[in-house]
Amino acid sequence: MAFEENYVLSVVVPVGQLNGQISALQSWISIVNNVQVIMVLDHIDDKTREAINLAFAITNHPGIQIFEVDFRNPGDSRNFGLSKATGSWILFADADDVPQISSIEEAIHSTKDTADIIVGNFETLAVKTGKKTKHEAENLQDLIKRLPKNLGLWRFVFRNQYLRESGVQFPPLCMAEDQVFYLELNPRETQFEFANLVFYSYHVGNYYQLTNDPEKIQDLRIAINLSLHKISQRQTFRNLDFLAAQIFALLGNSSQRHLIGNLLFLLGISPKIISLFGLGKLILISTYPVRRLR
Repeated sequence: MAFEENYVLSVVVPVGQLNGQISALQSWISIVNNVQVIMVLDHIDDKTREAINLAFAITNHPGIQIFEVDFRNPGDSRNFGLSKATGSWILFADADDVPQISSIEEAIHSTKDTADIIVGNFETLAVKTGKKTKHEAENLQDLIKRLPKNLGLWRFVFRNQYLRESGVQFPPLCMAEDQVFYLELNPRETQFEFANLVFYSYHVGNYYQLTNDPEKIQDLRIAINLSLHKISQRQTFRNLDFLAAQIFALLGNSSQRHLIGNLLFLLGISPKIISLFGLGKLILISTYPVRRLR
């Protein structure tokens, strides 16, 4: 379906219960200009709603758009934001992190017309200590080695037309919805570009992060089942890279690692066999889809 592109970049940001802590949002939204920022307030608490309204509702920036919904999961919130996006390119950000908009815009302006996705580098910020750690690939080969450690969909910038034509949607989950989304994209058929720029500052240690909510852990099991279903729909043994992609995605934090054994068991693969041949080699297979990065 045709749509009018009014911005170069749209940033979709689901906002949940932050207890009024919106300093990360303010730090970058207050300095952007020709960028569409779509804040999707999902089952938000009163303190956060008040803080958002005070900070942004009376702004003269036409690109800042605020919607309130009650999905209670970032997957549906991102889908909603995507439906409102009119930028040529789309970034999916989290409300407690800081995207580096100037670097992303620089990459967009220098990208090829054939690119569907631009992938950049990122840094982590320990909120409690203020320590920054850069995760920078130097070149394409280095990026391929690093991707298995942290997929980080928030450092992927998607061409809007590509997403609309693919029809890919996030599942209605609170955790691992981005990994399932990645599998839906079928990276083998996608044109990537790598930008040696820091696209994103990922903040760790916030007590209100969904990854710290034990009640949301069950969504990981649902994500695995969805991934297995998608894998089963593909031709056999071309699937190994998608299996490995899901494995390395689930390696994201310690609360997820125990699910890997269940995933391998369900696929009839012995963890002992995997370790015998080297899990590292299996994980590297998962980078095959991005070997087409330009």
